[in-house]
Amino acid sequence: MKITGGTARGRAIEVPRGLDTRPPLSRTREILFSILADGVKGAGVLDLFSGCGSLGLEALSRGAARAVFVEKNYRSLETLRRNIETLGFADRAFVARLDALSIINKPAVEDRGPFDIVFLDPPYPMLKDQKGLNRFCFFMERLARSRLLNPAATVVLRHESDVIDPEALDGWEVERVRAFRHAQWTLLRKT
Repeated sequence: MKITGGTARGRAIEVPRGLDTRPPLSRTREILFSILADGVKGAGVLDLFSGCGSLGLEALSRGAARAVFVEKNYRSLETLRRNIETLGFADRAFVARLDALSIINKPAVEDRGPFDIVFLDPPYPMLKDQKGLNRFCFFMERLARSRLLNPAATVVLRHESDVIDPEALDGWEVERVRAFRHAQWTLLRKT
């Protein structure tokens, strides 16, 4: 897997073996970042469920001012830290080992905000389980009311198209949807 644009374009990033992480393919990331366009330059980025960090690293390569990566899986964290070092982004990146849905009111994250772009790529099985889906929806309500986001922040949600209805998320409006096979990117803004 490689960074698709910016200062680290063409540089490889490591991906942990196995099915625990499913980073978006290069072409998918290119399309997403063409949608985000100039909004990435100078942005504060929050990459939740970051895995190997492909989204946050892509944002840093394309001019984001800083990125906070939140991941709880140890193996993914080690890979993420190596990717940050290899690409030379250590001065603009911070890694927090946390459950992504528990970041509200956590100083490790909150003190590095507010954020302009949030990448939210929860594990697909989480959203298929009713308890996990309820927890996710509750998190989204709290995120909309939190101090973590700038008023015009964009939340980029990656999810299976038949599992969650972004229109039903309290506190959010759908700005744009881009479908890819069985998954989609939904760009949200606070209402």
